Amino acid sequence: MATWAGSRAICRSWASTSDPPDDLLIAVAAAEDRALVTRNRRLLMWRAVRHGYCPRSHDPGEQMVEVLRRFDLAEVIAPFTRCPACNAMLRPVEKRDILEQLEPLTRIHYDEFRRCANCGKVYWSGSHVSKLEARLERIQGRLQ
Repeated sequence: MATWAGSRAICRSWASTSDPPDDLLIAVAAAEDRALVTRNRRLLMWRAVRHGYCPRSHDPGEQMVEVLRRFDLAEVIAPFTRCPACNAMLRPVEKRDILEQLEPLTRIHYDEFRRCANCGKVYWSGSHVSKLEARLERIQGRLQ
C-alpha cells in the first residue's frame, strides 16, 4: 500500500522490498509526527506511537480507502506529484533540459516532464497513467 500511497501523493516514508527495523519506523514516525500505518499490530502498541492505524483489509486498494477515510485525506489527493522512488516532490522541467536522459521514442512522443527535486528521476505521463487514473477513480468512487 505504501507504493500506492506515493503515487497518490500521500507522503510516506517507506515503500520498499526491504523492511526497515521496527525501532527506526517508530522513531521516524514520532520525530516527524507522522501516523504509522501498518498491518503489524505489535508496532502500534509501542508507547512512542502517537498516531497509528492498522488496515483491516489485505487488498491494497481497499487499504487505501480505509486510510483515506480514517485520516480524512480524500480532499488532499494530488496524483503524480510525488516521486514513486523517494517520495520527494516532482517539479516541472523543460524537455530541452533533460533531452539526453530520454529514450528516442520518449523524445518524440512526449513534451511534458517532471523531475524529482531529490533524486533527479524524470517522469512523464506514459501509457500506464490511464490505468493508474482509472484505479484512482474507483477508489474515489468508494469514498463517496
